Amino acid sequence: MIYTFRLMSDENDSFVRDIEIEANHTLLDFHKAIIYTTKLDDSHLSSFSFVNELMEKTSEFTLMDMKIDENEPDNSDLDSKKETIIPIRPMSKVLMKEIADDGKYMLVYEYDFLNPIIFFAKLINESRKEDNIKYPRCIRSVSAIKKRVQKINDEVDDLMKGFDDLLGESHDYISDSIDVNYSDY
Repeated sequence: MIYTFRLMSDENDSFVRDIEIEANHTLLDFHKAIIYTTKLDDSHLSSFSFVNELMEKTSEFTLMDMKIDENEPDNSDLDSKKETIIPIRPMSKVLMKEIADDGKYMLVYEYDFLNPIIFFAKLINESRKEDNIKYPRCIRSVSAIKKRVQKINDEVDDLMKGFDDLLGESHDYISDSIDVNYSDY
């Protein structure tokens, strides 16, 4: 089974990405496809969340395994404000089939927690897998996010150069991002 998810952004109303992905791929595969098709820097943390109609998180899927033990004692009574604990799972352990089957919630992708960019993903189609097609793949791409991200990267680079002046070193912090091979996408 192939799912087509439409990705929209809160940064740019005309931004759209339609990404086809196999049911047995994971949210990590979807994350990599989003990073690749948006040309965003892959060195930032990000997560997916299901949100309800009030935009409250009902579950979260993280890039890194947070190793939260569901059997830990509840210490929330130490806080004056009691928070609801939501389930957290690593992206690498969540199949796209699980996401598609739980279509009653909106899927939100948050990129870069320090300078967040929010994407909304909606299942728009289910189809049969075509032979000789590599998935995931982007089948529709409209507009870009890059300008804001490049501005932020330039600001970070300028800030870090100030530290270089203090230390007497020269370093390109933005260019040192992790190289990832996306040839499979």
